[in-house]
Amino acid sequence: MPIIRIIAPSSFSTPDNVDACLLQVIAQLSELTGINQEFISATFQTLPAGHYQAGGEANTKLPLLVECLIPSFHNGQKQTVILDALAQALLDTFKLRQDQLFIELRLAQSGRIWDSGEILRWDK
Repeated sequence: MPIIRIIAPSSFSTPDNVDACLLQVIAQLSELTGINQEFISATFQTLPAGHYQAGGEANTKLPLLVECLIPSFHNGQKQTVILDALAQALLDTFKLRQDQLFIELRLAQSGRIWDSGEILRWDK
């Protein structure tokens, strides 16, 4: 973890090389936060036209929606560093303006993640 989920509206100009872009985001996030790249994953999906509404009507100027899940053992300062670093990596990689990006940082609690056959616990 972090696990990054990028959701683009159909109006977003998706690059041809999404895989390379995701690798760039991961590398930059790793560099800015000190989190090893092997612990960071990212996905990208484009929503079909009409599947993303805001303000009660269709809008062609919707931001890139990003969810980032991190373990709750990161303190408030580290959470801020991760959030700022992720924003910078996404802005740089996808050549966005700040108003074209929305990020939600979520905290995964110990004992609430199942991975590779076991429940992960970090507050022992």
